[in-house]
Amino acid sequence: MKFPPAYSVLVALFLGLGAVHGGDTAEDWHKLKGNWQAVEILTLDGRAVSPDEVKAVKLTVAGADRMIFLAAKNTDKHECSVKLDASKKPKAIDLKALDGDSKGDVLLGIYQLDGDTLKLCVASEPKLDRPSRFTSEVGSKNFLYTFKRAKP
Repeated sequence: MKFPPAYSVLVALFLGLGAVHGGDTAEDWHKLKGNWQAVEILTLDGRAVSPDEVKAVKLTVAGADRMIFLAAKNTDKHECSVKLDASKKPKAIDLKALDGDSKGDVLLGIYQLDGDTLKLCVASEPKLDRPSRFTSEVGSKNFLYTFKRAKP
């Protein structure tokens, strides 16, 4: 499964919010808007991605229901639709691939927004259960991303 390659995400651009569930979802979406810089990425076996690769990962949130992943040096692009559900505990995010070999695949994840820190924990393959906690340890099959809001 190539979507999303944890170490190759360079920019993710949210163009909107798919389905809105719960009153806090719209508020979370508003708080997510802006630019984010990855500070840590753990692969599905709990290994940390190299600092140089982490520095290349950025996230821009601006709009209504799409996310575009651009891989290293903008040569590999993945677009997906996004659904947030802030009523779930932990809060849920669904990413549906709209292009490439993974078109139509849905990856389930969770997110946590705490001030200027955003954590995303996403299953590495479709049909895997949504993660229940923010971890990526050996055998978990989860990617764990931690972002900090970028300074203007």
